[in-house]
Amino acid sequence: MRIRPPELETTICEIYQPAGWRPAGNGAKLEPRSSSKSRKEQNELSCRKKEAQMQKLLKDRSMRQSNQLEEEAS
Repeated sequence: MRIRPPELETTICEIYQPAGWRPAGNGAKLEPRSSSKSRKEQNELSCRKKEAQMQKLLKDRSMRQSNQLEEEAS
């Protein structure tokens, strides 16, 4: 029989999470998985932001290209 050092015992207890729960991020409290909905919403928001940035970049790029074409034509 092995005896674990006390610091290892606390690590094992902190690592164990019952199924259906996830760490809250502060290492002390637990949150139910239902709160992951907000994470999904945040993910969708960041995706929309990225899409908007890409649209803006594409618009700026096309405007630059059209300006270059106008300059070349004149």
